[in-house]
Order: sequence, then structure tokens, then C-alpha cells
Amino acid sequence: MVLDLSEVHGGMLAEAGGKAANLGELIRAGLPVPPGWVVTTDAYRRVAAQAGLEELIAEGGDGLAARARERLLATRIPPDIAHAITTAYESLSIRETTGTDENASPAKSGEMDRVPVAVRSSATAEDLPHASFAGQQDTYLNVTGAQAVLDAVRRCWASLWTDRAVAYREANGVDHAGVSLAVVVQEMVDARVAGVMFTANPVTGTRHEAVIDAAPGLGEAVVSGAVNPDRFVAGTRTGEIRERQAGDKRLLIRALPGGGTERLDLSPQDGFCLTDDQVRELAALGARFGRRQRVPAKVLRALTRPGRALAYTRKLGEDLGTHLRVPATATPAERLRHAERMLATAFPAIVSIMPLALTGYGLYALAARLSGTPLGELQDVLRSVPNNPTTEMDLELWRLSTRIEPEPFREEPVDELVRRFRAGALPPAAQREIEAFLEVYGHRGVAEIDLGVPRWSEEPGHILGALANYLRMDPDADLAPAAQFARGEEAARRAVAEAVAAARRRGRVRAAVVRFALGRARRLVGLRELPKFYLVKVLAGVRASMLEVGGHLVREGMLDEPRDVFFLDFAELESAAAGKGGWRETVAARRAVHERERRRGHVPRIMLSDGTEPEAAAGAAPDGAITGTPASSGTVTGTARVVLDPVGAHLEPGEILVCPSTDPGWTPLFLTAGGLVMEMGGAMSHGAVVAREYGIPAVVGVPDATRRIPPGAQVTVNGAAGTVTVET
Repeated sequence: MVLDLSEVHGGMLAEAGGKAANLGELIRAGLPVPPGWVVTTDAYRRVAAQAGLEELIAEGGDGLAARARERLLATRIPPDIAHAITTAYESLSIRETTGTDENASPAKSGEMDRVPVAVRSSATAEDLPHASFAGQQDTYLNVTGAQAVLDAVRRCWASLWTDRAVAYREANGVDHAGVSLAVVVQEMVDARVAGVMFTANPVTGTRHEAVIDAAPGLGEAVVSGAVNPDRFVAGTRTGEIRERQAGDKRLLIRALPGGGTERLDLSPQDGFCLTDDQVRELAALGARFGRRQRVPAKVLRALTRPGRALAYTRKLGEDLGTHLRVPATATPAERLRHAERMLATAFPAIVSIMPLALTGYGLYALAARLSGTPLGELQDVLRSVPNNPTTEMDLELWRLSTRIEPEPFREEPVDELVRRFRAGALPPAAQREIEAFLEVYGHRGVAEIDLGVPRWSEEPGHILGALANYLRMDPDADLAPAAQFARGEEAARRAVAEAVAAARRRGRVRAAVVRFALGRARRLVGLRELPKFYLVKVLAGVRASMLEVGGHLVREGMLDEPRDVFFLDFAELESAAAGKGGWRETVAARRAVHERERRRGHVPRIMLSDGTEPEAAAGAAPDGAITGTPASSGTVTGTARVVLDPVGAHLEPGEILVCPSTDPGWTPLFLTAGGLVMEMGGAMSHGAVVAREYGIPAVVGVPDATRRIPPGAQVTVNGAAGTVTVET
């Protein structure tokens, strides 16, 4: 119900409202934002439901605003929400009274509840590109004490239903039922001067011109229009102050000791409340924010402070875990709303990682150019890179296999292993270690971006089968995954040294730049797997919540089994959760189509508008080889193992994996594969990239490979030429 502002980002409009979402972006951009937190829209919705607002909105009519306001003000804040708000306020108070010194003595009783805060409305329809909703909801300044904060939060909720707010929504075509409100609570700033700055001129649209309105005292006088402020226009590129216009500044609003504010009428004030240096400093601050968060800022962070960039990605993962949690008491309707919010808001945050990974690839390309080394010859630099969650997962599974009892994995089939695991009947170390592994990686699975596909935590057969494969290997053998990864690191070091030596022949500066670029590249390129890792984590969390909804609908007699929810969309599920039936027939029809399509043996990679499949006419190369797309250099000869489903698949070390396509769910097999042949994908597809990192020769985009290559045949994979030769 309560989130620290540092956890909020621009994609969380539905959860935190416009004001909090934008404050979160300011924090991420490194601007000095007063500490605080937000009471999320979930809290408002619960109180609104208790107040019966849904029925009021449906009734409509004159006096809607007043009736809604009265009900919200009369409704008791649920104890758990009140406790969350009080705890957050006390935490803010402790931080203020003790400062940043961890060794400082705790605040005395009675001190903690006196930190002044601003309590600010943050509506989901607010600070939008097409409608600002400025001033439509209320803000309360210099609020002190936990009880006063609770009262101010309640009044902010009620301000969503002021006459002006209702009229504004109606004028802008915003549905009353679709609007919700979060509340921001921030430490008050003891402001001598306050105001508003636009980082682009709001009148002329000039992007490199900041406009500042400022007046003495708190900013309420400026934003409410109660004072004529001083006005400044400054160039953000040059710092030139292009316009100064003095206001009369007849009103001063200031904080009172003990809480609240007072308004003082003053005689007209001469001069300006900001110096030229302060105006230039503010304009530069605004320009820095404009540079929002944009990709160049993330690139600069990756270049200069890779440790901070990596810490940002870890924090993002922790935040996702926090946001995915749903109270056990949540209703089906609340679970559905939460699932929709997560699917809508998580992706923008996750994508913010990509500039970091792309920076790594850009540096890799730069090093190749400066050293005069073709990219194909520099490929070993990207072997065994750190910070890749998929590689870390695979190696952890291998290490797990070295810590557990080998029996019964060497004798029992996968189905029996699954039965024993679910019954808690595996040997103690195996049971404990596998459960711990699934705590971290159980959200993954084969075809994992499909919300309807079970995760490893639900169906662990794939992981247990992979462990059985690993336990058949000698842990000290050259083909053991840990040994292969170590060889990859050594190959990368040699490749870096060779590239630096080549660059040194062109000059010392080039050599230094190449060494720096390749070092950064290795730290960053592995992050390209992280967005998918986090996305799948979100999907798994949403899936678990949806299955809870499915269980409820089964108990209500609406569906036959919980997994039926994945054959319905959100609107249909909301209807079912509201008690409207008739969905069994819809589910049955869609399930039949799904099962029919699953049996389809061949899906063309390319099809022309007239139905022609160009690749169907492609035959063998002149020398008898099957051709595809070069994906990972090297040549290997081995026994072909055709695998259509990785669950329970057995792959001996050195065998050639021949498969339709891969995703991270397949990668435990990569650690024992000698080579890879895929029917789908290109040089930048998941399987191709991972094969390059693992140093496995690979050819992808090989039409109908799983049918054209006989299981058990000896094949030669030439990853540089893009050919697969079947020996006769």
C-alpha cells in the first residue's frame, strides 16, 4: 500500500498517479527530491469500495461530487492501511531526526511524530500530456504528526470529488469510474523562495529555453495564482538570461511552528527574489533532467560508473519483486486489476536496461574498429561474460549437481523424480538444493513468454532431467560446464590481449581505448538477457495470481479447472469474477483451436502473400551440405541429437543439439552440447547469442532441420560458413 518514491517510475501511473510517477523519474535522473513515499491507488480503491462509490457513480445525477466526498470523509481507513501510513511516516521521522549517521542515537519518543511533511494528491488522471489537471486535487502543507497525516490523506482522497475536479474530468472526457488517487507524502522544505520551472518554454515551445516563476515563501502562492511572481527566461545551452520581469509579490505563505501555514499580505516588493546565478543554476538543473532520463544519460552511467549501472539493474529487480506481491486477502477483482497493472507498467522499466547492454555492444564494435580486428575474429571476447542471468542460472544448476546425492537421478525416470520431489522424498541435500534453486529461478520455463505455459516451479521435470544429465558427467572432465566456462574466460582474455596488441601497433592511445572498451563491453553485454529475465519474472507472478483467480472461479462453478483462465481475456475474467457465467463453452472452443495448432508439425519462417514458402524450394548446397545462417564460428563433428521438447531430454556431452528453436529454458542443454543447429532464428536470436558466449559452433535458420537430419547421424557443423553436413 505504501512505496518509497525511489521505487516509483514513469510506468507506474496506474499505481502511483501522475505526481508520484514523475517524482520517481526526477529521483532516477539524480535531481534533489525531498524524501518521501506514496500511498498507492490500491489503498484508495479499498476505501472507495467501503464507501460504496461504485454505486454512487452508477447512479450519477446532480450532487454526485458532494455525496462522494461525504462518504469518503466518513469512511474509516482500514487498520492495515493506517498502520502502513503511520509506519512510513515514523520511518521518515527517524531518518530526519537521526540524519544519515547510522551511529546516531534514536529519536526520543514524541520527536518522531513532529517532522513536517507535505501531503499531496497524485491522481491517475494528472500530469498527462493532453491534460495537466493542475490544481484539481488538494495538497496540505506543513502537516505534523501521524494522526494529522492520516487525516490529510483522507482529505486528499475526498478532493478527487471536489466540484471543480468532477467538472474538469467531464470537460476532458475522463470517466469518473476509471480515475483513482494516490497520495504523496514528502518532507517539507524550509523554502525561502519557491516556484515553478518549465524546461521548455510553454508559450513558444522553444526546447532550449527555461521559464521560471518564483516568489518568496512556499510555492503554494505561485501555483495557486495568488501572487504575481518574478518571471525569468534563460537559455539552457548558454545560461543567458533573456528576460526578467519583476512581480509585485504581495502575498507570502509560510510554515507555522507546530504545523499548518499562514498567509501574509505584504506591500509590493521591489527587486527580484532570485539572483542571476541562481537562475542560471536552475536552468542548468532543468537541462540536466532533460538529458531524462534519455539514453545518453544511461550510456554515460554505463561508461563512467558501471558499478552504479549494475546496482540500478539489481534494484530494479528488487522493486519488481516488491510490486508483484499480492496480499493473500486480495479479492479476484483486485488480483485481476493488479495483473493488468503489472503487465501494463512493468515493461517500460524493464526496457530501461537495454541501453546499458547496447553500450557494451557499441564498445565492442568500437574496439574492433580501432584495433583493425574483424568482428568475427574478436568473437571470443564475448565468451563467458559476467552479469548474464541465463549463464548464471545454468552454472548454478551445474554446481547444484555437484552438491547433491547422485541417486536416484542415475536410475529413475524423470516422472518418478518429479513424484519424489513433490512428495519431499528426494535425498535431503537434493530436496533442499533444488527447492532453493527454484526459489530463484522457478519463474523460468520453456516458451516462457507465454503466460499460459507452466513455470519450472510448477512442473520441475525439465530441471530434474537436466540434473540427471549433469550427474552422468565426470565433474572434472574437460566437457564439464564449469571447465568450459573457465576456458571461455581464458579465451576472452587472450582475445582482449590480441586486440590491444593490434591497436598498440597503431598507437598507445588506441590501445588504451581498446582495453577500456573491451573491459566495459564484457561487464555490460551480459545484461542483454536481464530484460527477458525480469519480464518472465513478472509473467510468472501474474500467472500465479491468475491461477488463484482460476481456483476461485472453479469453486464458484464458473470454470472446470484453474488453467482455463488463460483462455479468457481480462474483460471476460472480470465478468466471470462478477458472477456472470457461460464461459465454459468459450474456453472449450479456444482450447480446441490451441490443441490443433500445437499439433502443427511445421511453421514456415517466411511466407509470401500468395502463400508461397520460399525456403521450401531450397535444397542442399552443391557439396551436399544443408545451409543456414552462420551464428557462432567454429567447426565440430558429433552425433546429432534431435530434440523437439527439452523437458526430460537427454544430451550426451559433445552431441550436436538439433532443435526447432530455443529460449532460456533450453540453455541447460547448451552446457553439454558440442554444437547447435536450429530451424528458426538469425544471428542475433537467443540461441545464436548464447552459443557464441559458450563457444559452441552454431548454424541457425536451417529449414526443416529436425526432419532432414536423422537422429544419431554423424554431422559436421561449420558455424562460420553456415553449413551442416550429414555424413553418409
